[in-house]
Amino acid sequence: MSLNATLANSASALGVFTTGLAVSGNNLANAATPGFAREELQLTSGITQTGVRQSVNKHLESRLHAAATGAAGGGATAELFAGLERVLNELTDGDLSTSLSDFSAAVGAVVAEPTSSPLRQALLDEGAALAADFRSLNSRATDLNGDLYTRANELVGEANELIEEVRGLNERIMTLEKGRQSNSDAGQLRDQRYAAMQRLSEIVPLEYRETKFGTVELRSGDDWLLLGESTQQLELVSPDVDPQNPPHRLPFPRVRTSRTNSSLEGGGELGAVLKGGDEVVGGFLDDLDALAAGLIEAVNRVHAGGRGSEGHTDVTAARTVFDPAASLAASVGDHELPFPPEHGGFTLTVVNTATGAEVDTRIEIDLDGLGANDTTLNDLVASLDAVDGLSAGLDSQGVLRMTSASGREFHFADDTSGVLAGLGLNHFFDGRSSGDIGLSAELKANPNLLAVGRGGGPADNSNALAIADVLAGPLEHARDADLKGKTLDNRFAEIVGAVGRGAAAERALAEAATSHRDALASQREQFSGVSLDEEAVRIMELQRQYQASARVISVTDTLFDTLLNL
Repeated sequence: MSLNATLANSASALGVFTTGLAVSGNNLANAATPGFAREELQLTSGITQTGVRQSVNKHLESRLHAAATGAAGGGATAELFAGLERVLNELTDGDLSTSLSDFSAAVGAVVAEPTSSPLRQALLDEGAALAADFRSLNSRATDLNGDLYTRANELVGEANELIEEVRGLNERIMTLEKGRQSNSDAGQLRDQRYAAMQRLSEIVPLEYRETKFGTVELRSGDDWLLLGESTQQLELVSPDVDPQNPPHRLPFPRVRTSRTNSSLEGGGELGAVLKGGDEVVGGFLDDLDALAAGLIEAVNRVHAGGRGSEGHTDVTAARTVFDPAASLAASVGDHELPFPPEHGGFTLTVVNTATGAEVDTRIEIDLDGLGANDTTLNDLVASLDAVDGLSAGLDSQGVLRMTSASGREFHFADDTSGVLAGLGLNHFFDGRSSGDIGLSAELKANPNLLAVGRGGGPADNSNALAIADVLAGPLEHARDADLKGKTLDNRFAEIVGAVGRGAAAERALAEAATSHRDALASQREQFSGVSLDEEAVRIMELQRQYQASARVISVTDTLFDTLLNL
């Protein structure tokens, strides 16, 4: 080898060793930086540098993204169940199960002393308190769902920012590396991109592919988020509902992509929040609504057929139907009757308040589905209006109103159809769910209408006894399959138990997912992290090699001087 070639090689080696020292120094400086990937100087045969590359195992990165998705989703779900447990507040004296027991005890007290005005008022107070506790629990769970909706909006916004951040980093990395992945001078930008993708994988399931230009493409599930220079954003949208007959609670929103309009389903924190709002909290609210509806229907069916110490003179139904000419059995929905009436009837008793004389009229409710003559609201109004001493009609809102003649009052009895409870006549509870249950406005205005007996005199407790039996026994008329045949207390205990079991299970799953993520993160640290000892040894080697190359240059320079002086 000539002296010129020796000088050139040695000079090149000095540059390589200088770059190597800078790379090792940068590694040591960032050893404690979270997410930093160790950089290595790439050499060809001989001592020629081709660039600086990060030590990254792409397969391990993909596994870490999947683990981060699971850990973030599991943590969010476990936190949600913990919030639902706090909402239930079962360990205090103010929980719903206590209110159910207090209400049952108040009914029992009236059964024992039906003529006691204070006990009758206490029963109404306990009924109002029970309804208030239902509404309070519904409100707290609804607030939790509102928090989830806010969080979903925040996560969608953050995900969109991260997608845009990765796109911008792609451009900068490609510009710096000039399309040659091995000539990486963009280590810091790549670290930022890995950090952005890692956070994005916590929000939504994420897959990435690195191109030959050093850019990455992003996918979530079956759809793309970043493809070349094109991105699509995530959007939070509410499912379509019928504006003419909206549900009593709107369904939880979904996430879709802005360009392909496809639903983004899956795990991650966003998926857990959406599932939590729809299934966890939404399912709890459904169960709570069904429990309240079962209580309302059971108590109202019995109360509607009883008598208070006073009769009615002017009654307006609490509910109506859209089409008064349609069969009452078909007029059921969130804004009509809460449950379908049955084939049967009820007795209407008109009392002459001066003489005490009573006249009973049986009002038939034909809902057998035969002969196309099922009872409609119009039919019911006509039957009631035909009763002597009573007028009935529909007001401007299509609501049934019954008024007695002067010197008359009326009572209801023996309702085998459920139409009285369905329409809200002589009922105990207003409302149809946990969000709107309340003590009947009629009972609030006149406590003497509390139906304790069934016409057997002041000491008659037969109707209160029937209410007590309903509260203590299995509900046979409940529409909810999970409540039918069970007591109210047992069903609520099942709801509470399900939340407790779900919370315990999700905590265990979250811990397992977090441990798996941490194990992969530890593997990444071993592969991509900085070892202080290794870098110190590498710096010492580079220093010695630098010194050797410098010595070669010095010796070669001396040889040149000697040759020139010959």
